[in-house]
Amino acid sequence: MVQLDKTTFKIDKVNAKGMIEGFKKENKIIKTSIWTDSSARTRIPKKFPRLITLNNTIQKAYPPSNVFNQYEIDNFNIQYKYIATVDSTYHITNNPKLWEKICSNSLFDIWLPEAPFNRFCHPYCHQEESTFRIVLLRIYEINEYFNEQEIVKAGRYSHKIKRENLNVTIKRPVIEEAEFQRVKSLLKESIIDYQQ
Repeated sequence: MVQLDKTTFKIDKVNAKGMIEGFKKENKIIKTSIWTDSSARTRIPKKFPRLITLNNTIQKAYPPSNVFNQYEIDNFNIQYKYIATVDSTYHITNNPKLWEKICSNSLFDIWLPEAPFNRFCHPYCHQEESTFRIVLLRIYEINEYFNEQEIVKAGRYSHKIKRENLNVTIKRPVIEEAEFQRVKSLLKESIIDYQQ
């Protein structure tokens, strides 16, 4: 039994689809576990675990790769039965070579390399003030379901859960332990030259 934070983990459809359903590469389904963040935008650390909800805004400035077609992205929806916890956080230098590596070695293939790089070069991210982070997440399916009426908008960037009891039971990890450890090792190897 774990207790959720009242604020949900609101992420875009491409990331959510990559985390929950995965994408096909070399006849294997790969599920992503990465989330990127900048301290210039997020000054207060977020509390986890959190229920995953979707950010439905269109992010034309940061185009996804071709592992999903637009129809798949547009029609992707999730039931409110997945939660995210933070496994580890890595502070990195925003470098195009880092993203070329991570966006082609199965860690973050859902994006073209310029998408995460340009996101961190956005005007709100002042290079000298920001700490750029790759956050490795564990995604779990839970036994409980939340319905649409229990998810309320709490501002431009967040949703909140309108339910008193936020205790949930984990049903299963979306990525099994052995595969997750492989992903974690690959991430550490991939970022070693770009860590701060």
